[in-house]
Formats: sequence, C-alpha cells, structure tokens
Amino acid sequence: MHRAAHILSNDEHRTATKVRQTYETLLTEMEQTPLSSEPLTVMLSTFRKVTVSYWPGLFHCYDLADLPRTGNGRSLRQEAPRLFRLHSPTQ
Repeated sequence: MHRAAHILSNDEHRTATKVRQTYETLLTEMEQTPLSSEPLTVMLSTFRKVTVSYWPGLFHCYDLADLPRTGNGRSLRQEAPRLFRLHSPTQ
C-alpha cells in the first residue's frame, strides 16, 4: 500500500502515462505475489476493485497543471488501515 501511495503522490513529477505505467507494474506484481492468508487475499482483492473503479479518472491530474490534485495518494494512505480493519479475522 505504501508503494501505491508513493507512486500516486508523484513526487518525481512524472507524466500521467509514466505514473499509470508504474502503477500498472505494481498491480501486476501484486497479482503475481503468493498470498499467505485469507485476510490479505480479501484486502488485495478489495484494493484491486477500488482501483478499477477509480481508474478512468485516476491519472489526468498528472498532465494538467490547472487540474487540482484529487488527493489520490492521501486517500490511499487513509484507506489502507480501514481495509485492514474491515477484513480483520478478529472482528
């Protein structure tokens, strides 16, 4: 999750195309990683589902200087703990 937030924060000021490509690489790596537990499987599935729902508008802000940032990275950092709580086996 931290890597995804870092990519979306775009501190390197990359183009939308480069940010999207880097994010796609991360998603591919996540899909190919063996999962060690059911909660992790559910959390990553939810993460992918949410990512797909935001995908069409996720990267425009990186190319358009007048388009305000949407807080994508900040939102992702806020969502990760919530996802872990929702799918915790102790709840």
